[in-house]
Amino acid sequence: MIALAAVAAAGLLALSAPPSAAATPEDLTVEAGTVTYRADTGRYQLEGGVVLRRGLVTLRARSASYDPSTGEVDAIGDVLLTDATRAVAADGLRAVMDGGFKAEHVVAFLKDGPVAMGDATAIEDARRRGRNRATFTGATLEGERSGHLRLGDARLTLCDCGGGAPSWELRARRAEVEPGHHATLSWPVLYVTPRFLFVDRPVPVMILPWLFLPLGERQTGLLFPTVASTGATGFGVALPVFVTLGRSADATVTPEYLFGRARADVAAGQPAVRGAGLKLELRWAPAEDAAGEIELHGIDDQDREPGGGGGGRLGILGTHGQRLGASGRLRADVALASDPVWFRDATGDVLLRSAYYRRSALLASFAGDALVVEGGAAYHQPLTPSGWYPDATGARPAYGTFGADLPAFHRWPGLAATLLPEALGPFQVSGRLGLSRYATVNGDSGATFTAGDPGAARGFVTTSREGVSRLDARAELSAPLRLGSALTVTPYARGAALGYRFDTGRSPAVVAWGLGGAALSSEVSRRYGALLHRIVPRLELRAGTPAFGSEDGSLPLRAYDAWDRVGDDVQRGPVSAAQPAGQPAGSLTAASDGAFRQLRASVESRLDGPGGSLRLQLGQDFDLVRGATGETFFSAAAHRGPITADVSGRVLAFQGRAVPSPEPRFPSWLDHFTELHGSITAADRRGDLVRAGLVAVGPGASGQLMAGVDALFDLRPAAIDASAQGSAGFRGVLGGATLGYDALFTVRPIEVARCSGAGTRRVDAGQVQQHAGSVTWNSPCRCFLARLVVRVNDCGETSYSAAIDLSRAGERAAVR
Repeated sequence: MIALAAVAAAGLLALSAPPSAAATPEDLTVEAGTVTYRADTGRYQLEGGVVLRRGLVTLRARSASYDPSTGEVDAIGDVLLTDATRAVAADGLRAVMDGGFKAEHVVAFLKDGPVAMGDATAIEDARRRGRNRATFTGATLEGERSGHLRLGDARLTLCDCGGGAPSWELRARRAEVEPGHHATLSWPVLYVTPRFLFVDRPVPVMILPWLFLPLGERQTGLLFPTVASTGATGFGVALPVFVTLGRSADATVTPEYLFGRARADVAAGQPAVRGAGLKLELRWAPAEDAAGEIELHGIDDQDREPGGGGGGRLGILGTHGQRLGASGRLRADVALASDPVWFRDATGDVLLRSAYYRRSALLASFAGDALVVEGGAAYHQPLTPSGWYPDATGARPAYGTFGADLPAFHRWPGLAATLLPEALGPFQVSGRLGLSRYATVNGDSGATFTAGDPGAARGFVTTSREGVSRLDARAELSAPLRLGSALTVTPYARGAALGYRFDTGRSPAVVAWGLGGAALSSEVSRRYGALLHRIVPRLELRAGTPAFGSEDGSLPLRAYDAWDRVGDDVQRGPVSAAQPAGQPAGSLTAASDGAFRQLRASVESRLDGPGGSLRLQLGQDFDLVRGATGETFFSAAAHRGPITADVSGRVLAFQGRAVPSPEPRFPSWLDHFTELHGSITAADRRGDLVRAGLVAVGPGASGQLMAGVDALFDLRPAAIDASAQGSAGFRGVLGGATLGYDALFTVRPIEVARCSGAGTRRVDAGQVQQHAGSVTWNSPCRCFLARLVVRVNDCGETSYSAAIDLSRAGERAAVR
């Protein structure tokens, strides 16, 4: 009888076997209270706690019967079928051996990985074992020999929220399921259980005519629609399609339509985009420590507002990073656009859309114990966030592919080797050797931006540079000494040389200089119980020679990067349209022109204890050549419990600059500071926080900001107007919801682009330039994420984005 029962069990277990593998009696073990044969029906009957096992597959039921003539099997009462990756419970099940089956009132769990469930006696016991990848229920379930399943009155979810209601589930009258691959649902309704504001029951939120739901870890299929607006685009709707490209790459193809803004706004010259678009996102991770992504976004823009783009438009954003062997790294970043107002139109963030250039760069580096070798290139694409308007001839200046027709200088492939400080007897030696190339794309060797060119600094003429190939070298020798137990002295000497070969026919130039100095520091400390108090005085003296070698001593052009040394006679551009150009200033330079002798003195006090820390610093710069004081600088930082705060600044407390800084366009109390930073944050472990910050730069900038690689400070004013920006915000966690708000505001009056059309407008101190609010809901079981972000700028323009993500945490960033 046991053998006959085994034949019956083979039919019951056929739905668990692969289609090509038929069950055999020898594979089975059977437990049952009684086994009988009924001659009137020709069926074998098993009663009393039936348990059938074949390998990892186990079937439990109160009773089961088998018809050997048809291969039909019936299991009735508390049916539970388990294997290593799934558990299925039903009131009753009817199956044909090696064929299809039907079941009623089904509950099923598909596991994340293999789990031992052979001894589980109830579906609740099976649910608690391991993580459930998917859960589905149905009034009826029909299965085919191929494995295809058909559910009636189906409920499906990828949540594993315990015994309560799932964070989300899909309900449909009919669902077709390919286990481990996907499910398709007809007219599904999305139900969400917010567990927020006392709502802990499923609530219907969306109905769709059809839905493709991936059930595997990474499956090709439709994602939930998204809605968004950058302000310029008006209301936009998109339907992403996720496509797998093997185990280490995937893509998202997103067709969209942007409805644009009101016709009156377009005619007034406000940024506007309307039409169909397509976005392609590619992501890859071919090896460990190697990953990247790129986004290509194209729009057929039907709006052609004054100063805007139109027709076919394209934006490209991408990044890639990877390790090269044991000590190498590769990094690539791409930010390109077909027109100079793309980034203004494609984002709602007020800071990103006001940028005057975007940078694409490639960098490869190899680091040894004492030597770092790196090579790279950078491309700077000029932009005009205030609008792309015709010049005096009535035509727009030539722009070219990604701005290639403009006379912008880029760093073409450069190579540098840096020797880190290395012991050489009692000395330490370090240095650098570099080769760089700077030139335009269009071949202009000494072109100048004109007032109408995209990228011309805020609409006025800038001085030119010339195409050049440059070799730079520098070396430093230092001798760290410790005198007694409290004083450290480090004398050093440094030499630098640069050679230039210009594309314009200008004679090659060689610039060289030297400097030396000494740094002294000490530390006195005392402990008061658990508190440690330290006082650290520092003194540094630095002296440098003038530049030698070239016809004018130093580089007679604007600097290409921080290694160049520029002369005082290089003319700066105007700070604003209301101020003339022509005052000499060192905008970017390794050190000020001529010989310099500088002294910096400071004292720092530190207090550290188990409850927090406090750091205070006060210092003064001295120009020994002029016999004058430089900037007084200060800083303070404190941390105690949930609060962290810091402030730092520089001020000309005793004497002014030798060359006066430009008059600020709008005076402010902040003009007393050449530089000021401050921030305060209060945060708890749950994730709640409140923060505020300030960044201010005085007219002409601070000597610290202007100091190159060789000077302690440089008080020659930069060709910039004063600016100050403040920010404040909070984040609050309420259960599964996270509420956020950030405000960006001015701290002094500034001049910015008009909301529409050409020209500028004044923004007063304290005016909020952008409000940004966000609401994120992440379910307690991390299977449902909804996010809404809304921004409103001071022109009254609103941008937003809303998305729903039903994927499980961890799978969303599989290759990112």
